[in-house]
Amino acid sequence: MSEKINKLKLYVVQPNETIDTICQKMNVSKEYILRLNPILKVSILHAGQPLNIPLNTRDSNEESFELDCPTLFIKHAYLIKQLLLSKIYIPNYVYSANKPLHDSNSQLIKCIEYHMSLPNAYNFTQIIEEFQNNILDFIDVVNKKDQNTLAYHKNTTKDLMNSYSQLQMGKANTQNIDSIMKNWQLYIIKMMSNQTDEAENIFNQIEKQYVEISKAF
Repeated sequence: MSEKINKLKLYVVQPNETIDTICQKMNVSKEYILRLNPILKVSILHAGQPLNIPLNTRDSNEESFELDCPTLFIKHAYLIKQLLLSKIYIPNYVYSANKPLHDSNSQLIKCIEYHMSLPNAYNFTQIIEEFQNNILDFIDVVNKKDQNTLAYHKNTTKDLMNSYSQLQMGKANTQNIDSIMKNWQLYIIKMMSNQTDEAENIFNQIEKQYVEISKAF
């Protein structure tokens, strides 16, 4: 493939758009779109869905995206979902699925830091990435069906919640974060059990929870 990943931006699917019309509009091949968005191999494209699109020379001077906090939180949830589905269905597909989420973290941090004061020494980027890794690791817990693995995961989750409890985040308290974590785990279980309709209902709940948390900022 002659195309090479340099910089990605987040594109929001518009009503009645298809992969083909998006490819034509953004001047990128369908194969490349599928490569950067493996979620499309297991789900139907719909309006409002964020896609990873390479910046080309035509728009290379544009900012990738500037969004208000609630919208940014929702798109962040979609990127986590994409990475989860990638790991469940395409285990060897890691880099291209993980990089957009990593890039999104920096935007999320800017949004949070703009609206709240954090101790200078506090590494909020690290705690967000630990949260995401904890969710991804739960896939291995389900696959292994091992009590020791489950116990270890519970301990790391407890440590993560303790880290969140040290923050003064208004409505985004530890209880809300813990509820989102449990919903992500339930989403994983449903997807790995091929109960996709139930999994999508759970993800809808997660979206609403992300919006509620964003209102703290």
